[in-house]
Amino acid sequence: MKRIAAIRLHHAIRLDLPLAELKVLLGDDDGLIDHVGTDLMACDCCGLPHSDTGEVDVHLDDDNCLILSQKCNFCLQGHCLGFIDTTDLHEWQQILRHLLRQQFGLNSLGVE
Repeated sequence: MKRIAAIRLHHAIRLDLPLAELKVLLGDDDGLIDHVGTDLMACDCCGLPHSDTGEVDVHLDDDNCLILSQKCNFCLQGHCLGFIDTTDLHEWQQILRHLLRQQFGLNSLGVE
């Protein structure tokens, strides 16, 4: 299991995919993304918990772990962030790698 001290969005890659579609592609029938990701989001500036008000951006870190972000509606300066460690979810890791390759226009062999 990966431990994370701080979430850094500028080191993550943003997926061009809505969160609802990602849930379907990952087969998140148990609601892991909602329970661990969006329900536990808190602002990196004011520390207040997330209030769901629209689109949540999906990012991937270097280990293909999910970082969820949304502009904070309270302080309007920070981002509400959530983190899901996917290092032990091998099927999700494969799907996320495939989505990343598709986003950058690479085929399964990594060639444009």
